[in-house]
Amino acid sequence: MNRRLALARLGALATVAVGAAQMAGCALVRRARDAAPLPALVAPPDPPQALVAALRQAGSGPPALLGLGEIHDNAVQHSLRLHWLERLLERGGRFAVAMEQLDAAHQDRIDALRAADARSGTPTEARALAQAGGFSFDGWDWHFYEPVIAWALRRGLPLIGANLANAQTAGIARGQPHALAQAQPAGWRDADESGQQREIAQAHCGVLPVSILPAMARAQRARDATMAQALLRARSTHRMPVVLLAGNGHVRRDLGVPRYLDGSGPAGAMLTVGFVERTAALSASARDAAPSLGDDPSGLYDWRVLTAPQPRPDPCAGLRERMGSGGRALIDRSRPVGQ
Repeated sequence: MNRRLALARLGALATVAVGAAQMAGCALVRRARDAAPLPALVAPPDPPQALVAALRQAGSGPPALLGLGEIHDNAVQHSLRLHWLERLLERGGRFAVAMEQLDAAHQDRIDALRAADARSGTPTEARALAQAGGFSFDGWDWHFYEPVIAWALRRGLPLIGANLANAQTAGIARGQPHALAQAQPAGWRDADESGQQREIAQAHCGVLPVSILPAMARAQRARDATMAQALLRARSTHRMPVVLLAGNGHVRRDLGVPRYLDGSGPAGAMLTVGFVERTAALSASARDAAPSLGDDPSGLYDWRVLTAPQPRPDPCAGLRERMGSGGRALIDRSRPVGQ
């Protein structure tokens, strides 16, 4: 195979891989077109008091940045996170809501739509805002994201597009020039690089060729750097705290957005919560238990929420077929995809 053909094939694989999982390193999205509304929760845990306190701080430093993770197709996690947003607003004050599902490049369109509706006295509809923000209705399950966008609109909160557009991400993975193509946080080491590539391989069910992992890692870092920039820009523009809603991989303190913000951690620039599923190794009763909140023993997040696993078909089957793996699966089945 000549070099030009090899590069073309690598670029095609990058495009397929980025599109198949919506973004490098995040959970595979299960689309439930006729899904029921978000489930009601019985006595859900409230957010940590430290998050409320961070939102309340005034005059002691820049407004807080918070990161609330998700497994993209877990209905209970979406319901609990919306409950948390309500409690944070009630107890901690106003904040901007930044979303992985909206593109940073479309922020002007989001703001223009809301300004035009305000002038005309017309309430902005959630779907119209999502369209303005570049929401991928073919990639994301709208049933999970409509409630939070509609809630933020009702409350009059700023909505922030945080992500790098898929076309730009795929371009970076193909090696096309981009300002963030070589983005790395301060102190990035070989161990960080290998760890990120390993996470991407697992999140894509072990079907990606090893040769493509560096390109996918570059794309993932570009996304995280874009989100960090969007948070800082929103905090400066609106002069209020910003809460990022994104996949767990993006809010990890070791590899995600916090690495691009100085002083991240319990007393630093960003506080993070991972929303994680209990493993299949637990008993059925434990898997069905109510969500629980505690410190994260892994240190990937400041806190960890444990929820029951979302019933789902094999999330790797479709990706294996698209990548032509012939049924190979190298992922550890004890660990739900995307965590």
